[in-house]
Amino acid sequence: MADSSTGGYLLPSGAAPLDDQALDRFFHDLFTGVTGLDPTLVRPRWQPEPGNMPPRTSNWLAQGVTSMTDDGVPWRWFDESTGAYLLCRNQRIVNRLSFYGPGAGALEALLRDGLGIDQNREVMNAQGIVLVRVGDPRVMPALLNEQWLRRIDVEVIFRRLISRTYPVLSLQSGQVQLETDTGLVETINVT
Repeated sequence: MADSSTGGYLLPSGAAPLDDQALDRFFHDLFTGVTGLDPTLVRPRWQPEPGNMPPRTSNWLAQGVTSMTDDGVPWRWFDESTGAYLLCRNQRIVNRLSFYGPGAGALEALLRDGLGIDQNREVMNAQGIVLVRVGDPRVMPALLNEQWLRRIDVEVIFRRLISRTYPVLSLQSGQVQLETDTGLVETINVT
């Protein structure tokens, strides 16, 4: 891998933050764990080939990230202890959840309360993700297969810290020439 001594573009080293399918799997597992739903009943909101609908008497959940917003310009610094250049930014993640079935309201309340328990938050904290808030539930009945089905929508807002390490080398020593206004040139060794 290239570092700053070679010139050209730099790529970060180390583990990348969760993105795309890995982030979707993380939220799937989080919502499955907090609600106690069978994993097959916590479904992606958008699927290339949607599966069969659960029975009307089943409670289930569709979820998906609807927006990811960065907080402006990242902050950067050189960490002398590790000899690496760090770039960090905060990102706001909005996940829209739709609870279906006769117990949709109870399931939404279970998720809301479960996300407030410290032990349940440990999984999020390990990924640098924190809960910002769970929005107000909205009753949004859905017409599926020509039948009305109870549905409750809620937005869950998270914030995460994205940190990347770049191989930017530190200048260890060198020679500097200083020229004064009078034209005097002096060479200084810097170590």
